[in-house]
Amino acid sequence: MSLTNGNDVLLYLVDLSASFDWLRKDIFFKTLKDTINLDLRNIIIDFLSERKITVEIDGENSSVKSLPLGFVQGSI
Repeated sequence: MSLTNGNDVLLYLVDLSASFDWLRKDIFFKTLKDTINLDLRNIIIDFLSERKITVEIDGENSSVKSLPLGFVQGSI
């Protein structure tokens, strides 16, 4: 509707694909600090902080571990 009404539209897209597997979160979060507004930055940081991972093989689960590097893939 904004485009139809002749208003400007700004869209932020964050690609959390395989290129982020080994990204240091502290560097990524600093980049966010320097580039986007506070509210959006806080939503992204909250979603990506303190993530945990476990692996299931043949019905057996590993222990839960913190994810210090990269980002969880396939998150909902």
